[in-house]
Amino acid sequence: MACSYGVFESIVEPLRKEIGFPYTIMPSTLLVVGQGGVADVASLCGALIGAASAIFLVSGGMDRKLREASYSIIQDVYLWYEQSALPDFRPKNPKYEIIKSVSASNLCHVSVSKWCKASKFKSFSKERSDRCAWITAAVAKYTVETLNKYADGAFKIAYPLSAAAQACRSCHDKGSKLENTRAVTDCGGCHFTPSMKKEHLKF
Repeated sequence: MACSYGVFESIVEPLRKEIGFPYTIMPSTLLVVGQGGVADVASLCGALIGAASAIFLVSGGMDRKLREASYSIIQDVYLWYEQSALPDFRPKNPKYEIIKSVSASNLCHVSVSKWCKASKFKSFSKERSDRCAWITAAVAKYTVETLNKYADGAFKIAYPLSAAAQACRSCHDKGSKLENTRAVTDCGGCHFTPSMKKEHLKF
């Protein structure tokens, strides 16, 4: 329950107290469903679901300019998550020492699996559970820092799409030769298997 709900509530609860409406009408319990990558399916990381929801509540809207500005913040948070060695948060007196890993993906199952490989701990271990709690805190912290920059008019994309992903998009994204996918994410986390490297077409 803690990942999606934890990020969202840690951002929105102070706004309820300091600002009130509209934050008072948004039930945080809705974000419980993000647990474990949505109902424990392990798809999109729950912490990122909570972050995106909070970001859009604070900065987004139906207006196109608001929506696009909010999407830019969300994309920056997601790419930070993919590219950074996480968790970069460490609580006082932790139960376990949690090592960092780079997920190169915004998916729960990829992030957890890569950490398990690096740490040698099982995916249902207490250590992994603590790791995801630290991730929740790390995502909340970076999201708040990014929203504060946006509020101050100082927000800039700090984590652009990698050169490798941009190269993929040059053939596969909107307006390209193939135009057969859409994504603002690292492609290599899923697609660069040995067989794909061998079979990939060259133009």
